[in-house]
Amino acid sequence: MNWTVVGAFSELAATIAVFITLVYLSIQVRVGNKQAELEALRHTLDGFNQWCDLIVGSKQVASLLNRGRENLDALDLDERTQFEHLQIRFLNTLEGWYRQVEQTSRDHDYQSTQLANIETAVQEWLGHPGAQQVWQHYRLGFPLVAEFVDQALAKLVVDEGQS
Repeated sequence: MNWTVVGAFSELAATIAVFITLVYLSIQVRVGNKQAELEALRHTLDGFNQWCDLIVGSKQVASLLNRGRENLDALDLDERTQFEHLQIRFLNTLEGWYRQVEQTSRDHDYQSTQLANIETAVQEWLGHPGAQQVWQHYRLGFPLVAEFVDQALAKLVVDEGQS
């Protein structure tokens, strides 16, 4: 057998092995990225659930939230501070959720669904007069989601105007 032919077969075998390795590695990276994406979403939703647990766990906190959402001026100074910090905690969680979806999701359907979920959360939690006052006060502290939140709230106003 000619050494040139042996060398050519060896190069061909090495090329095939490298190609198979690259395909395998790309599949593993894709699986790892998806797993990391799901873990980030789980972590974000855990934070959101903790926020909800604060409200569910106390009739007093729920009452404060309801009164503050409807009329911020109806709260005394201590209650207003509590209400504002509830809203800030919500906004922190919202910002993390938004960034996770915007920066890590590759699947367009997943991203669209999550952004719609975030928009609904914004409209439900910030779509009240008192909550919107707090949003306007702290808006500059959340530049990553400010435009998104403003657009979600604007849609709420348009939808209510059409009803």
